[in-house]
Amino acid sequence: MELGSALEGLELIQAGTQPDVVLTDHLMPGMSGAELARLRIDHPHIQVMIISGYQGIDLIAPEVIRLGKPFRRKQLAAAMQAAREQVLV
Repeated sequence: MELGSALEGLELIQAGTQPDVVLTDHLMPGMSGAELARLRIDHPHIQVMIISGYQGIDLIAPEVIRLGKPFRRKQLAAAMQAAREQVLV
């Protein structure tokens, strides 16, 4: 499911939607991907993967799966698998 904003995603999750993985860009209007990843505090079963084309992606919390742009389909598949397997430490 594609949404227009991080806030829209948070509202759906708070309303009971249970995604396996939340895939988000790092830099977005209103809320960064790193800020959105904090949803795991209240929803540890939801995995998060952040995609970014900007430097500084390594500053994101190490438990959050990160994928740098540009990427190939194989890299996306591997990152999605890693996100599905991640656990909140």
